[in-house]
Amino acid sequence: MEILLQTERAVAYSDTCTMPDGVKLSVTIIKPSHADKCPIVLYRTPYDAPEKRLEMARSYAESRWMDEGFAIVRQDVRGKGLSEGICEPYENERADGLVTHDYVRALPFYCGEIYLAGRSYLSTVHLSCATAFGDDIKAAALDIQTDRMYFRNFRNGCSYRIGNVEWWLKMLRRRYPDQTREGIYRRPFIDVMRRAIGENLPYYEATLENTEYNSFWQSDPRTYASESLKIPVLFTEGWYDFYIDGMYDMWSRLPEETRRKSAMVIGPWGHNTAVSRNAEHPLPSGNRSEDHALE
Repeated sequence: MEILLQTERAVAYSDTCTMPDGVKLSVTIIKPSHADKCPIVLYRTPYDAPEKRLEMARSYAESRWMDEGFAIVRQDVRGKGLSEGICEPYENERADGLVTHDYVRALPFYCGEIYLAGRSYLSTVHLSCATAFGDDIKAAALDIQTDRMYFRNFRNGCSYRIGNVEWWLKMLRRRYPDQTREGIYRRPFIDVMRRAIGENLPYYEATLENTEYNSFWQSDPRTYASESLKIPVLFTEGWYDFYIDGMYDMWSRLPEETRRKSAMVIGPWGHNTAVSRNAEHPLPSGNRSEDHALE
C-alpha cells in the first residue's frame, strides 16, 4: 500500500486488488488514523476520475465516516478509472466483486464487518453478488437500481433502451476509443452500436430484441438478488427515476424477515437522487440522499 494522504483524523492509501486473470483493479482506502480494527464500507465504481482521486480521499478523510469509526474501500471496476483491463458493462461484476470481498477480508484493519453502498451502477455491482454474500456482510445502502434490468428498459409497452446508449459508449471508451456520436439516434436502433463503434455488440442488441421478460433477462446473475437478501437494506429511489417500477418490484420480492428490518425511501428526485439547493423545500446539509445515511 502507498500512502496518499495522512491527517490527524484519517489516513488514505492507494492499493491494487488482483483478479484471477491477473488484471489489477485500483483501490483507494481511507480509514480513521487511530483505529486498529474497524468496519469497512465498500464501494465499486466506474465513475471516479483518476485526477480527482486525492480530492476524493480528502473528502472522505474529513467526513463523518471517520468520526463514526468506519473505513472506506473504494474500487475502480475493471477497465475504468485507474484499473487495468477492459470494461464490459455488467459482464465481470459478479466475479470481480466476490474476489474483492476476499481482498477486503484480508486487510489488516478488517474487523469482521463489511457494509455495501452505492447508487445506480454502484448498486448493480453489489446486487450481482447478492446470492453469494458472506456472513460478514452486515447491511447495505443501495440507491436507484433494480435487480431486474427489464424493468428499466421496458415500461408501459415502450422501450427506453436507446436513451442509455450514451452511457454505454462512455463505459466502452477504453475498448473503442474511436467511437462517434453521429447517427446514434437514427433508426434502425438495432444498428446503433455499429454506427457508433464500427461493429455490432450482441449483448446490447439482445437487450433491444428481448421485449418480453424471458430467459434472456432471467439468466442475469442479479435476477434473484432480492429474494437472496438476508441483511438489512436501505433502498433509496426517486419518483422521477426510470428504475422506480423495478425498485417497487424488488421491494415486493424481499423475504418477509428481510423486509421487516429494511426500508425504502422514495422522494422528489430523479436518477441522481438530488434536489436543487434552491428548491422551495431544500434538504438540510446538502442535496443528496446519501448525505443523511448516518442520521
